[in-house]
Amino acid sequence: MRTLDVTIVGMGACGVAAFAEAVARLRYERDTRVSFQLIERDDPARGLAFGTDQPGHRLNTESRLMGLYDHEAGDYRRWLEAREALEPDSVVYARRSEYRRYLNHVLDRALADAQDAGIAVTQHRDEAVRIDGNPARATVALAGGGQVATNVVLLAIGTPQAERFGDLDGKPGYFDFPWPSERLAKGIARDASVTILGSSLSAIDTLMTLLDEGHEGPVLMASRDGMLPRVEIPSPENGYERRHLTLEAIHRRLRTRGAASRWSIWCGCSGARWRIWSAMRSTGVRWIGAAAMRRRGCERISTRR
Repeated sequence: MRTLDVTIVGMGACGVAAFAEAVARLRYERDTRVSFQLIERDDPARGLAFGTDQPGHRLNTESRLMGLYDHEAGDYRRWLEAREALEPDSVVYARRSEYRRYLNHVLDRALADAQDAGIAVTQHRDEAVRIDGNPARATVALAGGGQVATNVVLLAIGTPQAERFGDLDGKPGYFDFPWPSERLAKGIARDASVTILGSSLSAIDTLMTLLDEGHEGPVLMASRDGMLPRVEIPSPENGYERRHLTLEAIHRRLRTRGAASRWSIWCGCSGARWRIWSAMRSTGVRWIGAAAMRRRGCERISTRR
């Protein structure tokens, strides 16, 4: 019988998702003896992103797209609906702290499934500090002095801290990382003038931390592109009913004006992209993606000459 020893370093959202999916796929293996070593220095099923209790820290992806299991995007929504009454088509961007409870639910379910399948699981409340060995067999050294022998290692250790502006480290008023948010809440006066470098997800979380704590001073967000994070929401099941940017209209325009008609097609939807693109490749058409569309200040699907 083949032996498969799997070690996952980091049991935040990515680690939990990997473990749950692996158990779901390996629990019915009959020719392989599977075991897991789960290493996490803090509480499992938290991580930096979902360990926050700030009320303003919310998911930027709608609840129907947030399941942890592969090909089961609706798993989180079903869990949420079992806990509270929701309208079938209601739009919910849940708090991160609420999603953390879902992570714990998935982890508990995976641990129970592993036990039922006879899969050995050992959890280590420790920090992995070194990996030695070769591609066939490795040893993970723990800060507490222990060692874990394994033949598969998955690193799920999250986003590393940026190393820019190292000369400012330790200087008063400089924060090199927005997590944990308690540092900002306790270290920034309510009337202080604050500059946030960036305008993406972590920048928004930083701003919401300040607002949750009643910040009253001026806040400047500085970004190279000035773009805010994308908000994910499910597409309507029946698709978007197009009135102008249709294959018929495009074909008619190209048929009547030919290559002399140079269009810029701004399209933020991907479903029909390749069909439209293949229909226009032989003509003088430029393709402008959603990012460029937003830079030009356009929020809708449109066409122009």
